[in-house]
Amino acid sequence: YKEDRFSFIYAVCGKNLLQICFSEEEGVNAWSIHKTKGEVIDICSVTKPDGDNDLFLNIKRNINGIDRFYLERLSDWVEFPRREDFVSDYESVSDSKKLELQKEDDYAFYRMVAEKMREENHLDCSVYYNGYHKNKITYNAETFRFVAAEPVFKETDAGRRIVLKTNDGRKHGWIEISEVINETEFVGWYSGEFGDNIEFDEWYLSATIFEGLEHLEGETVSVVGNGGYIGDFKVENGKVDISSANTNRVETAIIGLKYKGILKSPNLGLQLQGAQTFTKKKNLYSVVLDLSFSAGGKVGTSLYKLEKVQKFNPEGLYDLPALPMDSEVRVLLSDTYDREKHYYVVQDEPLPFRIAMIVPEYKHVI
Repeated sequence: YKEDRFSFIYAVCGKNLLQICFSEEEGVNAWSIHKTKGEVIDICSVTKPDGDNDLFLNIKRNINGIDRFYLERLSDWVEFPRREDFVSDYESVSDSKKLELQKEDDYAFYRMVAEKMREENHLDCSVYYNGYHKNKITYNAETFRFVAAEPVFKETDAGRRIVLKTNDGRKHGWIEISEVINETEFVGWYSGEFGDNIEFDEWYLSATIFEGLEHLEGETVSVVGNGGYIGDFKVENGKVDISSANTNRVETAIIGLKYKGILKSPNLGLQLQGAQTFTKKKNLYSVVLDLSFSAGGKVGTSLYKLEKVQKFNPEGLYDLPALPMDSEVRVLLSDTYDREKHYYVVQDEPLPFRIAMIVPEYKHVI
């Protein structure tokens, strides 16, 4: 039993991890199977200083032809900010100014959501690259150079990007390093809202090559960069190079083994004015999903016929990954009439997909 905000019990069955969610108050008892590329040998729950528990797993994996044993931990739940916490004082401003403030508030909220997306981990046997630095950088307008308080830069850093870590979503920006002068000075060009003076203490340094992956040598791994799914790459000599994905803007990365989540509904049907529709022919024309900070995902009436849930958000910011969905989403389906009708929800990307409610909409033959 892992005591935390959820009522979950875990068990080892065969090679898999089983999880049951139970709630006596709501009458919920639901088992799910967690599969991984390997064999779950044993599990234990360890109490953390904050009172919650961590679930540790001993997993046997065959990597590069060798049986190896890994001690892995279930990822933490990530808390996202609330839009209500990003409302400016608009009482005494004009209507046009209110619209401008609302847009600024939206962008501040989006950037803080993007900061939290960096923490989402949905990969097995994974490692985390964090380009975070706490080192004051100041722009010298006389020399046209950026100066760091402590030595950190190398000549090979030319072409990399520095991204300001925002703590409120208001102050943001990035700097492209064009030339490194020495360990503390570099030349570059910048964009963003740094305030009156370009001076900041917390920032990320981008990367395209990630080391320390000897434990997954020869495996195809997935890379989530800055909270967005980049793609799959092969580990060679303990390294992964993502430059082939035409990106050098990754300041944080989670790298590990991908897995797929599948939810299958029972046969659809209900009691309607004394008659039941379980054995009637049905046509499922849409599914409504109530989502909480979710990205990716597919839904459909067959695993061979799935529709993408994620929609392009024109309000997104160009330097951030696709914004997660925190709303109700209706997905239209193309279906046929059958007596047995199920819907499937699939997440085959290493991104969060949190569903609060599912409402299938279908027609049945009377």
